[in-house]
Amino acid sequence: MTRVGVFASPDEAREFKQVLLQLRASGFALLGGQKPAPILEAPREIVFYNFSGAAAPPFAALQVISCEIENNVPIMEVDQAVDSYGRSGAYIFNGPRSIANAARGVGFVGVVIVQGDATTYAFGDRLRVKANSYNVEMHPCGQLLCLGKYEIRGETDVYYAIDVGFPSTIDFVAPGGGIAAATGTTTLTMGSASCDIWDDAGTAGQISDSGSDETIYNIFDKAVPAGARGKASLNGNGLWTCQEIPITDLRLDGDDYQYWRGGQWTTWVTASDCPTEP
Repeated sequence: MTRVGVFASPDEAREFKQVLLQLRASGFALLGGQKPAPILEAPREIVFYNFSGAAAPPFAALQVISCEIENNVPIMEVDQAVDSYGRSGAYIFNGPRSIANAARGVGFVGVVIVQGDATTYAFGDRLRVKANSYNVEMHPCGQLLCLGKYEIRGETDVYYAIDVGFPSTIDFVAPGGGIAAATGTTTLTMGSASCDIWDDAGTAGQISDSGSDETIYNIFDKAVPAGARGKASLNGNGLWTCQEIPITDLRLDGDDYQYWRGGQWTTWVTASDCPTEP
Protein backbone atom coordinates (compact mmCIF):
# COMPACT_ATOMS: atom_id res chain seq x y z
CA MET A 1 0.00 0.00 0.00
CA THR A 2 1.34 3.43 -0.92
CA ARG A 3 1.15 6.09 1.74
CA VAL A 4 0.34 9.59 0.52
CA GLY A 5 1.40 12.59 2.62
CA VAL A 6 -0.83 15.62 3.02
CA PHE A 7 0.72 19.09 3.09
CA ALA A 8 -0.97 22.44 3.44
CA SER A 9 1.12 24.07 0.71
CA PRO A 10 3.99 23.38 -1.73
CA ASP A 11 6.32 25.38 0.56
CA GLU A 12 5.49 23.08 3.47
CA ALA A 13 6.17 20.02 1.33
CA ARG A 14 9.55 21.43 0.27
CA GLU A 15 10.49 22.23 3.86
CA PHE A 16 9.53 18.72 4.98
CA LYS A 17 11.74 17.28 2.24
CA GLN A 18 14.62 19.43 3.48
CA VAL A 19 14.10 18.04 6.97
CA LEU A 20 14.40 14.46 5.72
CA LEU A 21 17.50 15.29 3.69
CA GLN A 22 19.11 16.96 6.69
CA LEU A 23 18.35 13.98 8.93
CA ARG A 24 19.84 11.58 6.37
CA ALA A 25 22.93 13.78 6.08
CA SER A 26 23.31 13.56 9.87
CA GLY A 27 23.51 9.76 9.65
CA PHE A 28 19.94 8.81 10.53
CA ALA A 29 18.24 6.00 8.61
CA LEU A 30 14.52 6.41 7.92
CA LEU A 31 11.68 3.95 7.40
CA GLY A 32 10.60 3.40 3.83
CA GLY A 33 9.98 0.73 1.20
CA GLN A 34 11.03 -2.81 2.14
CA LYS A 35 14.31 -1.88 3.81
CA PRO A 36 15.49 -3.64 6.99
CA ALA A 37 14.81 -2.34 10.49
CA PRO A 38 15.52 1.41 10.68
CA ILE A 39 17.59 3.40 13.13
CA LEU A 40 15.06 6.22 13.23
CA GLU A 41 11.45 6.28 12.12
CA ALA A 42 10.29 9.04 9.77
CA PRO A 43 7.82 11.56 11.22
CA ARG A 44 4.16 10.55 11.05
CA GLU A 45 1.63 13.09 9.83
CA ILE A 46 -1.66 13.73 11.65
CA VAL A 47 -4.44 16.02 10.45
CA PHE A 48 -5.74 18.17 13.31
CA TYR A 49 -8.39 20.80 13.98
CA ASN A 50 -7.26 23.78 16.05
CA PHE A 51 -9.79 24.11 18.86
CA SER A 52 -7.68 26.37 21.09
CA GLY A 53 -9.37 29.71 20.42
CA ALA A 54 -6.11 31.21 19.09
CA ALA A 55 -3.66 30.65 16.25
CA ALA A 56 -1.28 27.74 16.87
CA PRO A 57 2.29 28.96 16.13
CA PRO A 58 4.78 26.99 14.02
CA PHE A 59 6.16 23.88 15.74
CA ALA A 60 3.75 24.31 18.66
CA ALA A 61 3.20 21.53 21.20
CA LEU A 62 -0.50 20.65 20.99
CA GLN A 63 -2.62 18.35 23.14
CA VAL A 64 -5.35 16.15 21.68
CA ILE A 65 -8.65 16.79 23.48
CA SER A 66 -11.01 14.74 21.27
CA CYS A 67 -11.26 13.02 17.90
CA GLU A 68 -13.87 13.30 15.13
CA ILE A 69 -14.24 10.81 12.29
CA GLU A 70 -15.00 12.32 8.88
CA ASN A 71 -15.25 10.03 5.84
CA ASN A 72 -13.43 7.35 7.85
CA VAL A 73 -10.53 9.77 8.49
CA PRO A 74 -9.76 10.68 12.13
CA ILE A 75 -9.45 14.42 12.73
CA MET A 76 -7.75 15.23 16.02
CA GLU A 77 -9.13 18.25 17.88
CA VAL A 78 -6.27 19.97 19.69
CA ASP A 79 -5.68 22.72 22.22
CA GLN A 80 -2.65 24.40 23.70
CA ALA A 81 -0.84 21.91 25.93
CA VAL A 82 -2.18 22.17 29.49
CA ASP A 83 0.04 19.60 31.24
CA SER A 84 3.40 17.89 30.83
CA TYR A 85 2.59 14.20 31.24
CA GLY A 86 -0.38 13.41 29.01
CA ARG A 87 -3.00 13.82 31.75
CA SER A 88 -5.35 15.64 29.38
CA GLY A 89 -4.42 13.85 26.15
CA ALA A 90 -1.62 12.83 23.80
CA TYR A 91 0.72 15.36 22.16
CA ILE A 92 1.31 16.25 18.54
CA PHE A 93 3.50 19.02 17.12
CA ASN A 94 2.44 21.57 14.54
CA GLY A 95 4.24 21.91 11.22
CA PRO A 96 6.15 24.99 9.99
CA ARG A 97 3.22 27.39 9.56
CA SER A 98 0.76 29.03 11.92
CA ILE A 99 -2.70 27.45 12.00
CA ALA A 100 -5.60 29.80 12.65
CA ASN A 101 -8.24 29.02 15.24
CA ALA A 102 -10.98 26.72 13.89
CA ALA A 103 -8.71 25.72 10.97
CA ARG A 104 -7.10 22.43 10.04
CA GLY A 105 -3.41 21.75 9.97
CA VAL A 106 -0.90 18.93 9.75
CA GLY A 107 0.94 17.87 12.88
CA PHE A 108 3.67 15.31 13.49
CA VAL A 109 4.67 12.64 15.99
CA GLY A 110 7.87 10.59 16.21
CA VAL A 111 10.77 12.72 14.97
CA VAL A 112 9.46 16.26 15.39
CA ILE A 113 10.53 19.89 15.24
CA VAL A 114 9.77 21.73 18.48
CA GLN A 115 9.68 25.29 19.74
CA GLY A 116 11.82 25.57 22.87
CA ASP A 117 11.83 28.03 25.75
CA ALA A 118 15.63 28.43 25.69
CA THR A 119 18.58 28.35 23.32
CA THR A 120 20.88 26.02 25.26
CA TYR A 121 19.58 22.53 24.46
CA ALA A 122 22.20 20.01 23.39
CA PHE A 123 22.07 16.57 21.79
CA GLY A 124 20.70 14.07 24.30
CA ASP A 125 18.97 16.57 26.59
CA ARG A 126 15.56 15.40 27.81
CA LEU A 127 12.71 17.75 27.03
CA ARG A 128 9.08 17.82 28.12
CA VAL A 129 6.05 19.72 26.95
CA LYS A 130 5.73 22.89 29.03
CA ALA A 131 2.31 23.12 30.69
CA ASN A 132 0.04 25.98 29.56
CA SER A 133 2.26 26.87 26.63
CA TYR A 134 3.10 25.87 23.07
CA ASN A 135 6.74 25.19 23.98
CA VAL A 136 8.95 22.44 25.32
CA GLU A 137 11.44 22.81 28.17
CA MET A 138 14.44 20.88 29.44
CA HIS A 139 13.45 18.47 32.22
CA PRO A 140 14.72 14.99 33.25
CA CYS A 141 11.13 13.66 33.43
CA GLY A 142 10.30 14.49 29.80
CA GLN A 143 9.53 12.10 26.93
CA LEU A 144 11.54 13.85 24.19
CA LEU A 145 15.26 13.66 23.41
CA CYS A 146 16.91 16.62 21.71
CA LEU A 147 18.61 15.75 18.40
CA GLY A 148 20.07 19.19 17.65
CA LYS A 149 19.28 22.61 16.21
CA TYR A 150 16.82 23.07 13.34
CA GLU A 151 19.07 24.94 10.94
CA ILE A 152 16.64 25.44 8.06
CA ARG A 153 15.08 28.46 9.73
CA GLY A 154 16.71 31.38 11.50
CA GLU A 155 15.06 30.97 14.92
CA THR A 156 17.53 30.23 17.70
CA ASP A 157 15.17 28.14 19.84
CA VAL A 158 13.79 25.57 17.38
CA TYR A 159 15.10 21.99 17.66
CA TYR A 160 14.76 18.49 16.31
CA ALA A 161 13.54 16.01 18.93
CA ILE A 162 12.38 12.40 19.06
CA ASP A 163 9.67 10.97 21.29
CA VAL A 164 11.30 8.11 23.25
CA GLY A 165 8.65 7.85 25.96
CA PHE A 166 8.77 8.96 29.57
CA PRO A 167 11.48 7.45 31.83
CA SER A 168 10.43 4.18 33.45
CA THR A 169 11.61 5.52 36.83
CA ILE A 170 13.07 8.74 38.19
CA ASP A 171 15.20 9.38 41.29
CA PHE A 172 13.99 11.93 43.83
CA VAL A 173 14.92 13.35 47.21
CA ALA A 174 12.05 14.30 49.52
CA PRO A 175 11.89 17.87 50.88
CA GLY A 176 12.33 18.92 54.52
CA GLY A 177 8.76 18.04 55.36
CA GLY A 178 8.90 14.63 53.66
CA ILE A 179 5.88 13.26 51.77
CA ALA A 180 2.74 12.62 53.80
CA ALA A 181 1.22 9.16 53.96
CA ALA A 182 -1.87 8.29 51.95
CA THR A 183 -5.14 8.33 53.87
CA GLY A 184 -8.45 6.54 53.44
CA THR A 185 -9.58 2.97 52.84
CA THR A 186 -12.00 2.45 49.95
CA THR A 187 -10.73 5.72 48.43
CA LEU A 188 -7.12 6.78 48.95
CA THR A 189 -6.01 10.39 49.13
CA MET A 190 -2.36 10.38 48.22
CA GLY A 191 0.20 12.48 50.03
CA SER A 192 2.31 14.66 47.74
CA ALA A 193 5.24 17.07 47.79
CA SER A 194 7.51 18.87 45.36
CA CYS A 195 10.81 16.94 45.32
CA ASP A 196 14.27 17.46 43.88
CA ILE A 197 14.82 15.25 40.82
CA TRP A 198 18.29 13.70 40.56
CA ASP A 199 19.74 12.72 37.20
CA ASP A 200 22.92 11.70 35.38
CA ALA A 201 25.87 13.77 36.57
CA GLY A 202 27.93 13.28 33.40
CA THR A 203 30.01 10.37 34.69
CA ALA A 204 28.85 6.76 34.54
CA GLY A 205 27.50 5.66 37.90
CA GLN A 206 27.02 9.19 39.24
CA ILE A 207 23.83 11.21 39.70
CA SER A 208 23.28 14.67 41.17
CA ASP A 209 20.51 17.21 41.69
CA SER A 210 19.25 18.15 38.22
CA GLY A 211 17.96 21.51 39.40
CA SER A 212 14.43 20.48 38.36
CA ASP A 213 11.57 19.65 40.71
CA GLU A 214 8.48 17.49 40.28
CA THR A 215 5.46 16.63 42.41
CA ILE A 216 5.80 13.09 43.78
CA TYR A 217 2.73 11.26 45.09
CA ASN A 218 2.73 8.68 47.92
CA ILE A 219 0.16 5.86 47.74
CA PHE A 220 1.37 4.07 50.89
CA ASP A 221 0.24 4.40 54.53
CA LYS A 222 3.73 5.37 55.70
CA ALA A 223 5.07 8.88 55.18
CA VAL A 224 8.31 9.33 53.21
CA PRO A 225 10.83 10.83 55.67
CA ALA A 226 12.36 14.26 55.13
CA GLY A 227 15.42 14.04 52.89
CA ALA A 228 14.79 10.40 51.98
CA ARG A 229 15.89 9.13 48.57
CA GLY A 230 13.45 7.16 46.47
CA LYS A 231 12.23 6.21 43.02
CA ALA A 232 8.97 7.08 41.30
CA SER A 233 7.19 5.94 38.15
CA LEU A 234 4.48 7.54 36.01
CA ASN A 235 1.04 6.03 36.57
CA GLY A 236 -1.76 5.79 34.02
CA ASN A 237 -3.13 9.18 35.06
CA GLY A 238 0.13 11.02 34.46
CA LEU A 239 1.17 11.28 38.13
CA TRP A 240 4.65 10.40 39.41
CA THR A 241 4.00 7.94 42.26
CA CYS A 242 6.79 6.77 44.55
CA GLN A 243 7.74 3.17 45.07
CA GLU A 244 7.54 1.93 48.64
CA ILE A 245 10.74 2.64 50.55
CA PRO A 246 11.53 -0.37 52.77
CA ILE A 247 13.05 -0.40 56.26
CA THR A 248 16.36 -2.23 55.91
CA ASP A 249 18.04 -1.90 59.33
CA LEU A 250 17.36 -1.15 63.02
CA ARG A 251 19.54 0.29 65.78
CA LEU A 252 19.51 1.75 69.29
CA ASP A 253 21.13 5.19 69.37
CA GLY A 254 21.34 6.14 73.02
CA ASP A 255 17.70 6.07 74.13
CA ASP A 256 16.38 6.33 70.54
CA TYR A 257 15.09 3.30 68.66
CA GLN A 258 15.76 4.03 64.98
CA TYR A 259 15.20 2.46 61.56
CA TRP A 260 17.13 2.93 58.32
CA ARG A 261 14.84 3.96 55.46
CA GLY A 262 15.48 5.95 52.31
CA GLY A 263 19.13 6.59 53.13
CA GLN A 264 18.82 7.86 56.68
CA TRP A 265 18.08 6.91 60.29
CA THR A 266 14.69 7.89 61.69
CA THR A 267 13.68 7.68 65.37
CA TRP A 268 10.31 6.04 65.94
CA VAL A 269 10.36 5.90 69.75
CA THR A 270 12.59 7.12 72.58
CA ALA A 271 13.11 4.89 75.61
CA SER A 272 12.43 6.11 79.15
CA ASP A 273 13.36 4.80 82.55
CA CYS A 274 11.14 2.11 84.02
CA PRO A 275 8.92 3.38 86.81
CA THR A 276 10.10 2.53 90.31
CA GLU A 277 7.88 0.74 92.79
CA PRO A 278 6.30 2.98 95.41
